[in-house]
Amino acid sequence: MPAGFEIDPLSMIPLMGAHGWDFSNQPSPTNPWVEPVYMMGSYNGDIVFFETMIPHAFMSGDTDSQYEEEFTYVGQTIDALPSKKSVTYDSSTGKTTIVFEGKSNVCPKAKAKSKKSKAKSKKSKAKSKNPKNHGGDF
Repeated sequence: MPAGFEIDPLSMIPLMGAHGWDFSNQPSPTNPWVEPVYMMGSYNGDIVFFETMIPHAFMSGDTDSQYEEEFTYVGQTIDALPSKKSVTYDSSTGKTTIVFEGKSNVCPKAKAKSKKSKAKSKKSKAKSKNPKNHGGDF
């Protein structure tokens, strides 16, 4: 988890996990909640989700809002975690856009297939330059 993040023992739900966040940024009467907050969730000692919590005032009204935050992790063992988050509210459309950036491992097989397809394509191009090639693999 990022530096300063802690797990809230009161957020632990059996068979569901717990939320973790930077308690020093937690909203309070002296620290009003005006910007999105990054949270991570753990279950059985593993990170299983991440999310952003957005105050209603940030994503409503007649004024555009924008927020960006970059993350570094302590003892990171999972490569596919977000390194940056941006949240934008467009008052003219009423739409809020949330973007997490970072390395993804969602489609590693698709990436591998893509590399294989490129290799096949190069191979077939090379064959087509050969006048003895009759257009197929035999």
